[in-house]
Amino acid sequence: MKKESSKDLSKDSTKGHTGITKRIQEAIRRYPNSKAKALCQFLKIDYSKYKQMIWTETHRIKKYRSTEVLGRPLDPQSHRVEYSVIIDSDSLELLSKETKKHRNAKGVWYRSGNRNRALVYSDSFVSINVFHKSRSCRILMGKPMPENHFKVHVVDAFFNGGLDLLTCEDLARRMEIRSKHRTFLVGDVSPFKIDYYKSSLGLQILSDKSHPQYIEAIENCPSWVRLLINSNLEYAKQMNLHLDVLRGIGEQTAGLEKEVKKFSECIDRLIDYLDKRIKL
Repeated sequence: MKKESSKDLSKDSTKGHTGITKRIQEAIRRYPNSKAKALCQFLKIDYSKYKQMIWTETHRIKKYRSTEVLGRPLDPQSHRVEYSVIIDSDSLELLSKETKKHRNAKGVWYRSGNRNRALVYSDSFVSINVFHKSRSCRILMGKPMPENHFKVHVVDAFFNGGLDLLTCEDLARRMEIRSKHRTFLVGDVSPFKIDYYKSSLGLQILSDKSHPQYIEAIENCPSWVRLLINSNLEYAKQMNLHLDVLRGIGEQTAGLEKEVKKFSECIDRLIDYLDKRIKL
C-alpha cells in the first residue's frame, strides 16, 4: 500500500459508526485484495472489533461489482413495483361520478388533466390510475410495506370512490404484478445508447428527460410466460408429428398382419395339396 494514499483514510474518526463504515468501504474499493488485518492496520482500527464489518462490506462490494455491465457497475437507485387489475364497467361508472365532486387533491378521486383523462387517486400509501378504454387500473405503492398491508390501502382507496366493500376486496385480491422498474445512474445518455439495447424476455431499457443521466429498466412480469408458451407450442407441434408417425406405423402394421395371415393360409392350403398328391 502507498503511504501517500492513506492520509484521507487513516484519520482517527472512529467516533461515528457511519464514518468508520465509509472509511472501510473506501479502503476496500481502493485495495480490494487486501486482508481484513492489513486493512485494520492501514486504517489504525481494532482488528477484533471491526473484522466482521470488513468481511461483510467486502462481500457486499464484491456482489455489487459482479453486476458490472460494459466495465461499469450498475447499482439500482430505485425499485418500483407496478400492479394492475381490470375493473368492471359498473364500478368504473361509479368512480367517474365520484371524480366530478373533486379536483386534484390527495385522498380523493379526481380526473387527470392530461390527454388520457384517467381517473386518479393518490395518498401516502397508494397511487391508482384507472383508464377508460382498457378499464385497467395501474396501482403503485407509496412507500415500502408488506403486500397484505398494501391490499388494505387499495381496498380503502376504491371504497373512497363509492364502491361497495365486496367489490373493493375483489379488486385487491385479483390485482397482479405487471412490471418492476429500476433506474441506473450511467451519466449522459444519448439516443444511440438506448437504441443499442433491445427488448428481451420482457425487459425494456428506456430513458427520458425526467431523469436525463439515468436509464430505466422495466421488467414486465412474469417475464418468462411468453417464452414458456412458445416453447410449449413448439413441443406440442413436435409431439403431434410423432403421434402422426406412430399412427402411420400402426396402420401399416395392421395391414401387414392381414397380409401375413393371408400368406399363412395360402401356405397351409399348399401343404394340404402337396400331402394329398403324395398319398396318391
